[in-house]
Amino acid sequence: MTTTDCLQETGTVRRDRIPHAVHQNGAPVIGDGGGSPYLPETVRGNVRPWRDEEAPAAPRDGFGAPAERSTVGIYLIQDGLFEYVNSEFAGIFGYRADEMIGRLSLENVVHQEDLPVLAESLRERNCGERHSNREIRIRTRRGEIRHVEFYHSRTLYRGRPAVIGSVLDNTDRRETAEELRRLSVAIEQVTDEIVITDPAGIIQYVNPAFERTTGYSRREAVGKTSNFLRSGVHDSDFYNQLWDTIKRGNLWKGQITNRRKDGRFIRQDVTISPLFGADGEITGYISLKRDISESIRLEAQLRQAQKMEAIGTLAGGIAHDFNNILGAIMGYTELAKFRTKDMTIHPYLEQVLKACCRSRDLIRQILTFSRHKEPEKKPIAVAPLVKETMKMLRSSFPSTVEIRLDFSSGDDTILADPTQIHQVVMNLCTNALQAMRDRSGVLEVRLDRCDALPEGRLYDPDWRGGPFLRLTITDNGQGIDPSIRDKIFDPFFTTKTAGEGTGLGLSVVYGIVKNHGGFIAVDSEVGRGTRFMVCLPLVEVETPRREQVPAPMPGGKESILLVDDEEPLALVGKEMLTSLGYDVSVRLGGNDALETFLDAPDRFDLVITDMTMPGLTGAALAREMLKVRPGLPIILTTGSSERISEEEAMKIGVREFMMKPVSFDSLAWTIRRIMDGEAPPEGH
Repeated sequence: MTTTDCLQETGTVRRDRIPHAVHQNGAPVIGDGGGSPYLPETVRGNVRPWRDEEAPAAPRDGFGAPAERSTVGIYLIQDGLFEYVNSEFAGIFGYRADEMIGRLSLENVVHQEDLPVLAESLRERNCGERHSNREIRIRTRRGEIRHVEFYHSRTLYRGRPAVIGSVLDNTDRRETAEELRRLSVAIEQVTDEIVITDPAGIIQYVNPAFERTTGYSRREAVGKTSNFLRSGVHDSDFYNQLWDTIKRGNLWKGQITNRRKDGRFIRQDVTISPLFGADGEITGYISLKRDISESIRLEAQLRQAQKMEAIGTLAGGIAHDFNNILGAIMGYTELAKFRTKDMTIHPYLEQVLKACCRSRDLIRQILTFSRHKEPEKKPIAVAPLVKETMKMLRSSFPSTVEIRLDFSSGDDTILADPTQIHQVVMNLCTNALQAMRDRSGVLEVRLDRCDALPEGRLYDPDWRGGPFLRLTITDNGQGIDPSIRDKIFDPFFTTKTAGEGTGLGLSVVYGIVKNHGGFIAVDSEVGRGTRFMVCLPLVEVETPRREQVPAPMPGGKESILLVDDEEPLALVGKEMLTSLGYDVSVRLGGNDALETFLDAPDRFDLVITDMTMPGLTGAALAREMLKVRPGLPIILTTGSSERISEEEAMKIGVREFMMKPVSFDSLAWTIRRIMDGEAPPEGH
């Protein structure tokens, strides 16, 4: 047994914990004998059993009544047992007072692991500390663990040493503190911004997510209003409505565009809630902000894809009828030009054909970006094509517009459909002209190489590494309003007045660029102009380019069966082919054509048939003819590839698949290639 140097009157306790009443003077026992290995004997127990009638009574002299009115637990320990406890103290442990007084000691209710802590506190008391306190764990009567704070003080009771003190139950406070700690950790780790302000909107707190999203540190934000985040997108009425809502004590939800420290815009879903005090008055506001910039970008891409699909469906539906009408106009115009000897009429006919070609190209571009038709790509040099396009546009531009060309790229070869690249340049330059129509302007067209896209408003963010040929078209016109910038590539969207535009120009450009594996960016400022950048993949070519020289239109003497349910197209087709020397028979339906063919299968050297016809389609007619005469040369024409593709037509046995409207020149060369088994001259 070991002792301390501090002498106090103590008692002992038996291993069976039956209390006994005896007193001795000596050192408080801390040793390894028959008592607790921790608690001094002063607070452990007596050595004489008492009878029930000898159970200790509550302290007298006016002490019990005030203690019972206390809201904290009060206790008195003498000879190791509770000599007195008030109702609050007993309630903390889950007992009645009479169940503890004279029957239990601290060892019975203190958590075993915290007995050393309590022993240390009592040692301090015995060594001269008049007051001592420790927070320890206790076990209630039901086995519940609670956290309490013991306050000890030395005293004499009835002439003998005792310990008097109070107990404060901290369990609820600790649980509240732990809950607040968990809440604080969650707020610090959450990915959404949390901002707390006072009633005037002065920022009191921001979490780390705020710093990551906005680029501002906590030190830079606290003490300011959120005005420093404003982007200028929203007007004062927007913010007035927001403040009117939350000042009335209501919740505000909406989307806000803010500006980061580096100047970039961020779109956020925002919820702002008032904070109320105990008196019901607003003490501040808490806002929860989620960055939805990426979600909005993805939604915009989805909407764009849906719009492209919708316009594609519409284009596929109208392509057949549109091309039939256009084919008749083009065919008769080409026929008139071919037959007339009056050269003064040729310029007029050329203008008609030019308009027909533009209309044909337009419908083909629509079919291209709607994935109804893949572009026919080949290596082309872009600089000569752009120069030729600008030469043609120069005549239509007013003299107040200056055109500047800058071709600094040595390598300008891309894999593309030249007609479609021509369409891109035409549409972008026409838009630039419209933007400068009310002022003197400068249109700059530049070609150069780029390996990485500079910072800017990239419409399609799926950028990948180059090398790319970059076509930049810049004007100093009126610019694009930020509110409509995200809509400019939408089909049918236009700011022009009725009759000035269809709203298809930029959507066609977008579709062409995407189908060529390229990317398009736009940068614009109201009142200062717009810059479009089109980037297309560069390709290497091994053979030098040479000038294309058109060859004379070829003819022949073969017998041709021409099938088309549109009579104007059938008649103009017959006129064109007859003028080239062919013997042409016309049928206005698939069933009639099949019947004619079956009467004399060897009569015709070539069959030209439309795809979409009532009764028997062109594909079905080709199958039936090829059953009777395998190897029969057949040309299948169509206004839309939606019903049949070129690959499917080739599987049937069709020799050639041609999209309407078919030009006189193209038809003539295709027939000769099939009949002669030779490739056409270069350029056809």
